[in-house]
Amino acid sequence: MANSSTMPSLGNFVQSSTFSHASLPQAIPKPTEAVIPVEISLPTLKVLYPNPELTEELRRVDLDLIEELRETTAVRRASYQQKMRAHYNRTTARTPTGETPFHLTYGAEAVIPVEIGLPTLKVLYPNPELTEELRRVDLDLIEELRETTAVRRASYQQKMRAHYNRKVRPREFTVGDLVLCEATLTTKNPAKGKLAAKWKGPYVIKARI
Repeated sequence: MANSSTMPSLGNFVQSSTFSHASLPQAIPKPTEAVIPVEISLPTLKVLYPNPELTEELRRVDLDLIEELRETTAVRRASYQQKMRAHYNRTTARTPTGETPFHLTYGAEAVIPVEIGLPTLKVLYPNPELTEELRRVDLDLIEELRETTAVRRASYQQKMRAHYNRKVRPREFTVGDLVLCEATLTTKNPAKGKLAAKWKGPYVIKARI
C-alpha cells in the first residue's frame, strides 16, 4: 500500500505530465514499462528465457513509436491552439467597438459547444418559429448596430488622438540647426548589443520642405 504522504505528489505528477487543457499529453513518457519486483520473480517466458537481441529490437521499435507519437501530439496541439486563437479573436469584444467581430458579421452572439450541451430552456424546449422570428429581428437591427459601432469607434479614436497629442511637444527647426536621428534596429551595430548608440548624427538641416 502506497504511503499517504506520496499521494499528493503522485497526483500532481500525473496531472502535470499527462493531461493538458487541449486533452493532449503535455509530455510523452519514456518508452519503458515499469516492472514491479513481483513480476521479476514470476516464472514467465521473459524471465525464464531472456533474449537480449529481441529485447533490443523491441526497444528500438518503442523509440520509433514514441517519436512518432510526439510529432503527432505536437501537430495536434498546434492545430488546437490555432483554432482556439481564431475562436478567441472572433468572439472577444474589442475595446474600440464594444462588440465582437462575430456579432458585427452575423448579427448574433457566438455560442460555444459547452453552452449547447447545457440543459437550458432553449435546448430542452426548442421553438423553431420563435427562433426564426428572433433571427429576422437580429438581421433587421444589424445595420443599426454597425452604425452605432462606427460612431463608437470614431469616438474612441478621437480620445486616443487627444491623449497622444497631450504628450507631444511640438518643436520647429530652422536651416542650419543640428539634429540627431534615432537609430533603428537596421542601423544599429549588432556587435555592440545594448551598448550601441541610440542616436546618429549630428546632421545639419540644409532646407525645409
